[in-house]
Amino acid sequence: RQRQMCIRDRNNMTLMHGAAILCPQNRATVFIAGAEVGKTSLVFDIALNNQIPLLAEDVFVTEGTRIYPCPYTTTYFKSETVLRLMLRHGLIKASKYRILKILNKLNRLDMLWKSILKEGTEVINYARSKLFVKEPYPIENIIVLVRGLKNEIKSLDVDEALHRVIMINRIEFDYFKDILISTYIGTFPTATISKIQDLMEREEGVVKQMLSNSKNLILIEFNSHEWLK
Repeated sequence: RQRQMCIRDRNNMTLMHGAAILCPQNRATVFIAGAEVGKTSLVFDIALNNQIPLLAEDVFVTEGTRIYPCPYTTTYFKSETVLRLMLRHGLIKASKYRILKILNKLNRLDMLWKSILKEGTEVINYARSKLFVKEPYPIENIIVLVRGLKNEIKSLDVDEALHRVIMINRIEFDYFKDILISTYIGTFPTATISKIQDLMEREEGVVKQMLSNSKNLILIEFNSHEWLK
């Protein structure tokens, strides 16, 4: 959370909870979604099956016009759908797939991460070097994913998109709820509250600029199990 605040406080940038792919003409399509909606599985499915580069699978940074990639997250190792895709495309061996699948089902994250760090370093490095690009690119399309029973699509205006994106971002990055920050507010209430309000206003301004500059704003009611089965 401290890193989240530092990013927000530097160069007028904001950390976003989303994934992104690089489309033709070197334009980014961004998927904003809450936890467990299926954005990571979706972008890996699109990227691996269509040989499209990834920009991010869980978080990224923006100043309102471009996406700055984040190839260093490893959320995808917790997704059985992504593991199957990686197995199908030869990124992991069958033995590794079986181990990670079992650990995921047992919800043994401690063993899972030990397994990844011990045996999966080459997979992570390969994914970073072969699947992800590392240069910033302009954002053209923004898709907000929400969990639903059907795969339905509709257009969004900037105001509705702003409300949805900010709500997702602040649920996932609850920096203003941090217990250390709360304690600090109790000691220096005026200065700290003002600082947090400044950060939240800056975040909203950057997000609104990102949405206003986007060519397409789309909402998809997303059933990841139906879409990816």
